[in-house]
Amino acid sequence: MSKVDRMAGGHTSVGASDRTTFASFYDFYDGPEHREGQFQMYRSLASEAGQEILELACGTGIVAIELARAGSHVTGLDISADMLQVARGKVLREDAEVQARIRLVEGDMKDFKLGRTFDGIFLTNNSYGYLTAPLDRRSCMQAIHDHLRPGGLMAIKERNYTPEVLMRTLQGQLNVRMQMGRANPATGKYTMHNWMTVHIDSVTQTITSRSFIDEIQSDGTVKRYVRGDGISRNHYYNRFELQLLIEQAGFAVRDVWGGYVRQPLGPRSYSMIFAAQKR
Repeated sequence: MSKVDRMAGGHTSVGASDRTTFASFYDFYDGPEHREGQFQMYRSLASEAGQEILELACGTGIVAIELARAGSHVTGLDISADMLQVARGKVLREDAEVQARIRLVEGDMKDFKLGRTFDGIFLTNNSYGYLTAPLDRRSCMQAIHDHLRPGGLMAIKERNYTPEVLMRTLQGQLNVRMQMGRANPATGKYTMHNWMTVHIDSVTQTITSRSFIDEIQSDGTVKRYVRGDGISRNHYYNRFELQLLIEQAGFAVRDVWGGYVRQPLGPRSYSMIFAAQKR
């Protein structure tokens, strides 16, 4: 049976299990159907690291569940009670042996204490960028180091914001873009995930954006779901900034890839993926 634990600094879960929130739509607009390359890489990394894996900012458990299906014992940590509520419901639909290999913990990745170590710790989906304050980024990296066994493996995936990508993002400021629009298989209702870049601060390397879900109701009206206060802030990295943070925390960078098939990082790579070992 999966568990949801609460840690200091986390949010308190409210409402019933069928309460519809913004998190309820996460698998609709960023679900597992297009993630096979991602799954293959993290399954491979988990196999290299060992049996005990921690995923930070695990969200609705997309990667954590996949790793547990492959045989890993996975702890998933997330600050959002709503995300963990969705994850818990999904875990309960898994076979008993998969359920037994997953533990869900509510907590803040910038400062967590789980009282144990892991063979591997993964930040899987641009999640390290959620930490926009420099002290929080260092604190998170230290907590990762503290929770890894000697020689343990850390993997971080972040978007590679090349000058061209930043220019396109800047030019698209304040324009609402529909990332996805289709009938939601879970509800049958036509649903749209919309995204708008509000501001790019080139000094702090922070992108401020808004994200919301519009769901067409049976009477033709639109119901809107907004995440939190409607504002999201993400720090964007360059390759050497992220590598320096990793090395200063006591890790040796083993590999830097530009995608899930472990291709070299290049000037047009969509992603930056670091694999590092605890010294």
